[in-house]
Amino acid sequence: MNIPIDNARETRIFMPFNHSYPDKNWANWVLGEIIKPFTEKFRTHLDWFWFCRCHNHRETDSGGCQIEKLGDDFFCPDDHHRSIKLRFRINGADPARNIEGGLLDLVKGSDCAITDIRDYAAMEDLASERFAPKDISESKKIERAKLITSFFHISSNIFLHCLTKNDANIWTTESCPHELNYFGTMLDSSHHLFCNITAVKTDVFIVERDEKKDIIGPWDFVHLKKDGWKLKEGKKVRF
Repeated sequence: MNIPIDNARETRIFMPFNHSYPDKNWANWVLGEIIKPFTEKFRTHLDWFWFCRCHNHRETDSGGCQIEKLGDDFFCPDDHHRSIKLRFRINGADPARNIEGGLLDLVKGSDCAITDIRDYAAMEDLASERFAPKDISESKKIERAKLITSFFHISSNIFLHCLTKNDANIWTTESCPHELNYFGTMLDSSHHLFCNITAVKTDVFIVERDEKKDIIGPWDFVHLKKDGWKLKEGKKVRF
């Protein structure tokens, strides 16, 4: 698989909490105003890119950033912050400083912030024991890291392809009404088919705090426990 995974880069794009964009759609705003134009402008210069959403606490987060450099505007009262983590590889057709400079311009123009852009060890990350058994061969680890990179790159591209502004000038995923798109976007069917292809199970925890109830995916439950949420009656659902 011809996907180079060496010499990759990463950064974190932070959004201030005093921003006027609706809180529940903050990630779409960063993706629509920064990541989408960046990847479109420099598409021929990027071998690949992918992103993920982060919501962390000041005291426990340092991955891919220098958290001490962030101003107080980027933290909510309980010291949490929100960011988009971006990984990418520049193909060398243009000096890297020009590509990364273009990203910095978009970040500054959107009142967001990054603390630095640094090297990203894609092989070390995506062939770690999180993604591959430790006893497989080195050649298979390389192949696994390339496959995961390709999967994340394609997933990110699909999301950006569906991202659009609605009549209220809010970044959102395009409407795609269909009886199998339960929440009205084609991402419902993409998710459904991924689960169908892989037979992967989804854990859902039902948690509560101050008599309020919510349903949350397992990746957020550890952080929620720190904020006073408790597992409701030991309830965990797998489907």
